[in-house]
Amino acid sequence: MTRTLLLVGGGHAHVAVLADWIARGVPADIRAVLLTPQPTLRYSGMVPGWIVGQHSRDEALVDLAALAQRAGIELVLDSCTGLDPDARRVRTAGGGDIAFDITSFDTGGEGRGAALLGNDPRLIDVRPIGGFVDRLAASPALAHVVVAGGGAGGVELAFAIRNRSGNTAPPKVTLVTGRDGLLPGFAPAVQRRVAAGLARQGIAVHHDDARIEGGAIMAG
Repeated sequence: MTRTLLLVGGGHAHVAVLADWIARGVPADIRAVLLTPQPTLRYSGMVPGWIVGQHSRDEALVDLAALAQRAGIELVLDSCTGLDPDARRVRTAGGGDIAFDITSFDTGGEGRGAALLGNDPRLIDVRPIGGFVDRLAASPALAHVVVAGGGAGGVELAFAIRNRSGNTAPPKVTLVTGRDGLLPGFAPAVQRRVAAGLARQGIAVHHDDARIEGGAIMAG
């Protein structure tokens, strides 16, 4: 009996599944379907390299359509708008209805910057990553950038923007880590080395929560 395995979203985990199927083949009793709104995935790990000019914008794209074809699975270019777990069906933005026996969701995160910090037209959420890249590409000259979040992603982004390719002068960068501080959960030695690197590059660090107030971003 053939079962339908529905992959909702073309995120990193599902790319790994496709790679495994290309190498080993899809299980004989499985009909696999990939449901994703775009035929490509922008690999977030390469975005800092694009910012500093190490590679082009399109080099960070993963061709999901080509991977699905090589894996021998069905590709549906649409978005999931609803899930009925009892009936085992998903609804799509285009009005479609896909039945499944097993499903996996890997749709990526949505930014919550406005909800956490406050509304401001200058606020750019990192997620979804495609929207972030589009907004940053449309901002040719940056004078001062505040990065909110002291985790590994925020730190990497702060370094990348400080060294952004195409800026006539390095932009001023401020990193507001949040009250958990710089790189929470990392070893103290790593935190010290990163703090020293930020200081060498002139990136100001504030160990407090960020908020937008009166048209300005505030720490504390």
